[in-house]
Amino acid sequence: MALHLAPWLSGQPFRFRHLAGVLRHLAEDESWWRATPADVVEWCKQDRAQQ
Repeated sequence: MALHLAPWLSGQPFRFRHLAGVLRHLAEDESWWRATPADVVEWCKQDRAQQ
C-alpha cells in the first residue's frame, strides 16, 4: 500500500496535527515494511530468481 499525501490532506494547516499523529504511529510500528521504490524492485528481482 502506498501512502499518497494529496494537497487536500497535507496542504491544510488544520489537518496537520492529525496527519502528524498518523505518520508518528506508522513510524513507530514495526509490523509493516517501509520500502523505497528501489527496495521493491530489488525484492521483485530476488523473488523471481527464487522461482
